[in-house]
Amino acid sequence: MGEEMSQNVTNEISNVTTLRPKPRKRGVLTAKSVTTLAAIVTILAGCQTAPKGTFCALSEAQRPSQDAIDNLSDEQVAALLRHNRLGQRICGWKQ
Repeated sequence: MGEEMSQNVTNEISNVTTLRPKPRKRGVLTAKSVTTLAAIVTILAGCQTAPKGTFCALSEAQRPSQDAIDNLSDEQVAALLRHNRLGQRICGWKQ
């Protein structure tokens, strides 16, 4: 029984070693690594900030009248506030 068990263990070990993937050559890019690299570059590019003068040169504070404010939806008010707060933060607009 000991020999049979030893033979089974040996067979299992040889099965495991034959299932291992072959080692890759260093410097070879696979489709998975290229895709991963492209995803990382895309994400990091989204974090890039525009030059300071771009938004400030093209935008100004939005100051609608009270009648216009009364007719804005909640989403429009939120967008207007985001725009003006961004300008206050990066352009120095006054409230």
